[in-house]
Amino acid sequence: MPVLTIRAGPYHPAEMSDPECGIPIESYATMPFLEASVSVGGSIEQVFDFLTTTDNLLKLVPEDLKLRAVKVPARLELGSQMELQILAFGPPQNVVYEITEFARPHRFTETQVKGLLGRYVHEHALIAQPGGTLLVSDRIEFEPPGGLMGLMLTADRLRTMLERGITHRQTALKRLLDAS
Repeated sequence: MPVLTIRAGPYHPAEMSDPECGIPIESYATMPFLEASVSVGGSIEQVFDFLTTTDNLLKLVPEDLKLRAVKVPARLELGSQMELQILAFGPPQNVVYEITEFARPHRFTETQVKGLLGRYVHEHALIAQPGGTLLVSDRIEFEPPGGLMGLMLTADRLRTMLERGITHRQTALKRLLDAS
């Protein structure tokens, strides 16, 4: 099991501990969020290329989510859209994410533009560490859906599901990158 750091909760800008990560303080809000990071081997360019190849992104998703690519580019870039179908929650849910920030090789952000949640923004950041390792950091901001679905998918339930998913993602990422 990799060394994995997870933080969750509503975020206060004053809590930001690493201004070196390049995330503007004003982008943090008090909405529910989840952060996780893991240290991996490889150059920042290699890891960034791995993460922006959509076939690899799909390898990092838990199988029980039953995620299926509907329409995805081979490689992500600014403005790319990924249409995915989630089959794990009863009727199929189609979701579309757009790459809204792309700062090669340090960071990219995917934002839900169509889907179940009220808001979903996933930032992927890569930070070089002493000793030649790389810190891969994920930050997900989310809001539950409205209406009746919001009664079932509360912020706490979503946080639990996302924590499980991000733990799987970080573990798979470390295993795949450290093996290559």
